[in-house]
Amino acid sequence: MDEKDHWEGGTIVHYWNSPVETKTVEVTGNGTGPATGNAIPGTIQAEDYNLGGEGVAYHDTTPGNEGGVYRHDDVDIEQTAGLDTPNIGWVRTGEYLAYTATVQDAGTYTLSARVASPNSGRTIAVSVDGAAAATIPVPKTGAYERFATAEVPVTLAVGTHVLKLTFSGDGQNIDWIAFAATGGVTTPTPTPTPEAGGASFVAAPPTAPKGSAVKFTVTPAVGKSIGSAWWSFDAPAHLNTWNSRAVSPTFFYPAAGTFSPLVKIVYTDGSTETVQRTNYVRAT
Repeated sequence: MDEKDHWEGGTIVHYWNSPVETKTVEVTGNGTGPATGNAIPGTIQAEDYNLGGEGVAYHDTTPGNEGGVYRHDDVDIEQTAGLDTPNIGWVRTGEYLAYTATVQDAGTYTLSARVASPNSGRTIAVSVDGAAAATIPVPKTGAYERFATAEVPVTLAVGTHVLKLTFSGDGQNIDWIAFAATGGVTTPTPTPTPEAGGASFVAAPPTAPKGSAVKFTVTPAVGKSIGSAWWSFDAPAHLNTWNSRAVSPTFFYPAAGTFSPLVKIVYTDGSTETVQRTNYVRAT
């Protein structure tokens, strides 16, 4: 590196002659692809909507991210206490989110949505490549941070598709959606909600290849708080060999079969409740 200097207006100005290294950098941004790859069957986190911005990947009616976490556009994302991942909040009617996903096998799937709302009458319209596919009824859970799972059937073709969730009604939150193969089931599975008074739990997805991760999530009874949970992922076969003491565990079924998970909930007030779903989980 060679240094040179000269007098310029009463100031000594230094110049260095140095070779400049140049590189070619390919930059891709603001496209229409997904934020992450999504496969069906599987789970899609609500905050992982497509790239592309307003009018392409999403429509949001208010400026800025109200929750201030995870992403830096106008979709409102928050981290709710007790959830492993962020969720979408501050929803206004007419807003939507788009996701790109690849369907491995054609058929009917159970579409589960982990949602919350203190309001009645909220729904989420699901479209696939612009065509109406299903409507998810959002149960009145009593609070924005109290989530429940709604389930509806949806028929999907093989290939890569754009899924759009369009919200009807202000004031609803969504954490994730999940797709599980149902083998042609055409009627929705009854949706457990906390308004029934008792606790409930869901598996996401309830049908998956053996060795796949199955996430269990509990909704406590109305007015109750969970202190601990004892799980048997195949009762009564393993009823006395509790598989997990996590409130929201993930389990990997090692062999194919149909299983009846059970959870014993111990509430903070000392009361207990046991919930079982018979022949609920299927490993293929």
